[in-house]
Amino acid sequence: TNTSTEVVSDLSITNTVKDEVFICTVIYTLGGSETENVTLKALSATVTADNTTFNSPANVTLTCDYTSSSLTPTFSWSFEGNTIPSVTQSTYTISSSVGTDSGEYACNVNWPTVGTFTTANFVLYIREVLIPTATYYMGRDIVTTTVTCTGYGDAVSGVVWTSLMGTNLTVMTARLQTTNYTHQAELDFQHTLISDTVTCKFIYSADGAEITKGNITLHYIDDSTNLFTASGDWYGYVNSQETFTCNYTTVAGINVTAGLYFHNQSIVTEYPSAVINSSTSGEISWTISSLTDKITNVSASSPLICKVTYSVPGQNNFLQTYTSNSEAFYTREFTLSPPIIYTLSESNDETFWCTAKGDVVALTWNVLGRTDVNENGVSVILDLDNPIKKTARLDITNAIYDETFTCIVTYSLSDGESNTTQLYTLDANIAPSVSGTYILASSDITLTCNITTSIFTPTYKWKMDNVYISNENSSTLALLNA
Repeated sequence: TNTSTEVVSDLSITNTVKDEVFICTVIYTLGGSETENVTLKALSATVTADNTTFNSPANVTLTCDYTSSSLTPTFSWSFEGNTIPSVTQSTYTISSSVGTDSGEYACNVNWPTVGTFTTANFVLYIREVLIPTATYYMGRDIVTTTVTCTGYGDAVSGVVWTSLMGTNLTVMTARLQTTNYTHQAELDFQHTLISDTVTCKFIYSADGAEITKGNITLHYIDDSTNLFTASGDWYGYVNSQETFTCNYTTVAGINVTAGLYFHNQSIVTEYPSAVINSSTSGEISWTISSLTDKITNVSASSPLICKVTYSVPGQNNFLQTYTSNSEAFYTREFTLSPPIIYTLSESNDETFWCTAKGDVVALTWNVLGRTDVNENGVSVILDLDNPIKKTARLDITNAIYDETFTCIVTYSLSDGESNTTQLYTLDANIAPSVSGTYILASSDITLTCNITTSIFTPTYKWKMDNVYISNENSSTLALLNA
């Protein structure tokens, strides 16, 4: 800018990378000149440390080396692009560093009246190997389980797995995946029906350093010998009480629940158990106070079973349900129809029914006091809707005297039993107190109602010309002045 009295000259400097001195010279038209030196100081900073790679849990100090000047700067730090709160010094110390501290760090230096300078990223590697889940669980239904080790820091050239029980890990499937500064190592472990311990070793590429982590415990829950029992034999009677027991095998840290399942065709009745947190093996029992005929194994396709479920609180890698061998439990019931004491008029016919449920093999009738009943008089009928129900039919003709009939049931799981029904044949006739059926007018006569011998105490009513005679309720009827 040139006026009559003043000359102004500007010089723009960009991308200053070092200290420089600039000289401004003024030359006058009337002769002479003047010179002025301008010193430009380039302010910058870098992040340094003793090393770029450390093993956890080392204490690591990062230093922000900056250009010295007459200005007093302020500082802030960032990790992976995010400001680290409350750090305002030229040094940043990471105490007891861990693998997740690996990443890019930068220092921001702010000079008053000048501005803020951000350093290039300093990449820090913290080597560490962790086992996120130190205990794994296996059982007879788990073919494999995935064991996991996680490494941090600089590049990894490989991972070596070792089994303390001598399991051949060369046949296992191992994987190594790297994301930024995290290395995920997985091993699909085939259980060998025993508990085992494995270790993982990370080998770092830069210097061949090794870090081994263990021991990873693999608990094998052996329920191949799972026993399911009843309090006695595998049968009970309607309205009786029965206890069922399911055994389980476990170790510390596992929750055990169980369910007892009765299948009756399409109907399933479940009796669940409470959660048991036990470190030792044991048993779970259910007591059913009143059995019904619905609690019955009716076919091979609808068993009585026990299911034991194992789970680890807070872990989803182990949730197993083991089902016991199916058992046939029979609820027995034995009835007679007509009832155990029955009366029938003399010379009439009757059919008796004997019904048994449960583990019935055979039903037979034993007829005492009669010789004219042959095998054709007894037939066994199967209930097609209920394979465990059998009914034996007994046809009696021309009942002429008191008789005893016994139904005998034979079971498959124990000795049989029997029920007896007593048939009493009854007849009645009227006998006058004098011989003959004619008497003289105005005479007295007593009529007596005779019955066959019976254990029953009968009641009596009298009729004359089909009209009941009032207040006559004894076995005799006195007619006075007939």
